[in-house]
Order: sequence, then structure tokens, then C-alpha cells
Amino acid sequence: IVFCYQLSPVTMAKPAIGYAKKYKKPLLLYCLDIWPESAKDHMNIPVVYEMIRRISKRLYQQCNHISVTSRPFINYFKEVIGYDERNMSYIPQHADEGMLAQDFNSERNGIADFLYAGNMGKGQTLDVIIRAAAELKDRDDFLIHMVGDGSKRAELEALSRELGISHKVIFYGNQKREDMPNYYRKADVLLITLRGNNAVGNTMPGKLQMYMATGKPIIGAINGAANEVIKESGCGACVKAGDYKGLAKLMADYMDHVNNYLDCGEKGKSYFKDHFTLKNCVDSLEDLMRKMVQSYEG
Repeated sequence: IVFCYQLSPVTMAKPAIGYAKKYKKPLLLYCLDIWPESAKDHMNIPVVYEMIRRISKRLYQQCNHISVTSRPFINYFKEVIGYDERNMSYIPQHADEGMLAQDFNSERNGIADFLYAGNMGKGQTLDVIIRAAAELKDRDDFLIHMVGDGSKRAELEALSRELGISHKVIFYGNQKREDMPNYYRKADVLLITLRGNNAVGNTMPGKLQMYMATGKPIIGAINGAANEVIKESGCGACVKAGDYKGLAKLMADYMDHVNNYLDCGEKGKSYFKDHFTLKNCVDSLEDLMRKMVQSYEG
């Protein structure tokens, strides 16, 4: 069998397709980045997008099976690429298991500490967090900690000043990987947001898996696979992408009913162990490969 681990661009699948044809072997493509959607932000000319879509469709159609890392991608391939969903499967990416063994318990300090950690770019729509904080600015029992950097950080800091909540939102900038446990220990709740205006927004960001490994409740404004996993696992609560008022209500609900969230962290860790370990990922891929080989040879 030929195995292709497809990131970007989709044309990286061409050597695998050529090799599979030459040796008459089945081709399994593990898709971590859907095309042409991933290139949409970089092309404003319809004719160029259509050209990329046709190239993507031609390449994907030559794969015997496509496995995706987010369930909503299956519907995308069916509608945009015209790929037969019977030849698709969902196998989530694995994540670093090292955090499962660490102690991230936080000390009670009389307030709710909400933490976002990661890239601060356009796709993360972090203004949703800032605007949610503004909805709660009359409360004195919470802080938001923003760890990381990116193209939107300056705008986010300016927005927090504009909304009069710069004293409620702390920006720490980039931090060393080895120092991140200290920030996770500071947090009572982890926040996650992602854009919701395209199919990429339906993906499950690796951040969610990392968050779950810390054993902390997760509150988000996010669509697609991440929304499904948060609800399915019981690791927290979420509203639709962009809904800053809904996010503010969830944050307030945590502050007012913290006991309702006491088991969210352990549920997240348990779900992680059942779905996101390297062993789960590799076992699923191996099982799929065996079935494909048997079917191909038969």
C-alpha cells in the first residue's frame, strides 16, 4: 500500500499517486489540510480558485481512500470535491501525551482565571474573547490571560484599551515551551476560538487536544469538529464561532456555578486517552491499511 501524509499544498500527493499507479498499489491519503479551502484566503480571483479546485479534485479522486482529521471534512469532500464518502474515514491526529502526567492544579485565589494560549492571528478570531470580557467588565471576579503572539496581537491590545478592559486582560507575549506549564497552572478555564466563515473553521485545532491533556475545563466559541468534541467529551461548553455574547454567558455561568464544571477536566483527559494518543492514531491507520490491502487483493 502507498501512504501519503498530506499537508499543504495538495500537490504533494502527486508523487504518491504516480508511485501507486506505477506499482499498481492502493493509495491511502491522510488529509490534514483540505484543499482548495486552505488556499481560499490567498486568492481573490474566482478563476484562480476554480483552477485550484479542479487540480485538487483531480488529485483527490485518484486516491483509493482518504482519511480526515475532522469529521466535517467528510461532507466537504463530498460536496466540493465530489469524492465518494464510502471511501472516507475519520482518524484524528495524535497529540503530545507528556502533559497527561503533569499536575496542572491551580490554587484558588478568589477569582476565575481564563487562559488562551497560542497563535494570535486572523484565523483565531480572538477579538471574540476580548468582546466577551467587555460584556463582563462590571464584574471584579475574573481575569483573562493571553499567552502567545501573532499578527493580531497589537490590534487585540488596542481593542482591550478601547473597550476599557485592559486591566482585565493580560498579554504575556511568546513564552518558552518549558515555561508553559506555569501558565496552565495559573488557569481555572482554558478558552478556544476559531473563525467560522469557511470550512477550515470546522477543523479541530491541535490546541484543543493539548488543552484536554491539561485536565482543565474548556470554554469556546467555535464550530465544527471542536464544537462536537467539547460537547461529546463533556470537557466544557461552547457556543458558535463569533458569538462573543454567548461566550460571555458561558464564562459567567462558570463563575456563578463552578461546581458544575468540576469533572470537566477529568472527562477531557479520559477522552484524550481514548482518542488522541499516538497508539490510537497508528492502530487506526494500520487497521485501515489492512482492510484496504485485503479488499484490493481480493
